[in-house]
Amino acid sequence: MGHEYRVRTTAGAWLFLALLVLLLPLPWLLAVCISSIFHELCHLAAVKLTGGSVTGLSLRADGAHLETLPMPPLKSAVCSLAGPLGALLLLIPARWMPRTALCAAVQSAYHLLPLFPLDGGRAMRSLGEHFGWNRHALSTVEFAFLGILTFAGLYLTVAAGLGLIPICLSAAMIFRACREKFLANRAGTEYNRFDYR
Repeated sequence: MGHEYRVRTTAGAWLFLALLVLLLPLPWLLAVCISSIFHELCHLAAVKLTGGSVTGLSLRADGAHLETLPMPPLKSAVCSLAGPLGALLLLIPARWMPRTALCAAVQSAYHLLPLFPLDGGRAMRSLGEHFGWNRHALSTVEFAFLGILTFAGLYLTVAAGLGLIPICLSAAMIFRACREKFLANRAGTEYNRFDYR
């Protein structure tokens, strides 16, 4: 019995793909694609192994996102962490695929940050729900990490002399986290990131 999955794309996803094609040499483009696909396959495998159901895939400028039916918090945390931790398996063939290993390591480190909507932030929220942690305490952890991220971006820009790239990356991550928090608060408890474009 076959399942029907929805695949949604946005204009931002196509724009991001076009920028990657224009800016990256082909070997790096392939490495980014392989590590991203492997990351999503690890999420998919975890959802299937924990008995969850995938309803679709959304391709957006900020990446690919699996759409699933609601899951218990502990299973949700496992599925959130499966992508970045599973992608670290691409470090094993690093000798033969160094670009792919580097892309997987960078993507995994980024996605493990304890900032919602990244995988680390989703896992932290799911574990907090499972263990009954105070939501205010979890928000304080995220806020403190945003402060550390801002300080690191400023330090690398000013003191280390790395130019504007570190502070721009920090600002982009902070903007994304604040935007997601705004959408979550707007939607209340029934927040689904795919309802907002």
